[in-house]
Amino acid sequence: MTEREEFLMPDHKSLLNIATWANVLAWIALAVYIFTAGVEILRFQDAVVSPSFFEMAMINDYVLLASRIAVSVFRGLAFFVALRAISLGLIVIVETSINSYEQQEGGDE
Repeated sequence: MTEREEFLMPDHKSLLNIATWANVLAWIALAVYIFTAGVEILRFQDAVVSPSFFEMAMINDYVLLASRIAVSVFRGLAFFVALRAISLGLIVIVETSINSYEQQEGGDE
């Protein structure tokens, strides 16, 4: 084990584990919502190709499909940003704790 690993307290390790999982889940959430947006785009293309594209009753459906795409993309980005912020915040907390402990140890000598 390195000196850094020996220094980590159990609380630090658990916070870093949570940060790692939040980071992984952020990327998974982004991938899932991008896939969902892709499926919605394919549905939108199928709707546009249909012969009844110019019917007024169908315009609302196209707006609904376009809004589903936008909501899917924004929801995915929101989850991604939130989980990445949690991950980075926990890492900053651990680093701050380690730095303050190192300063205390350095001041005691």
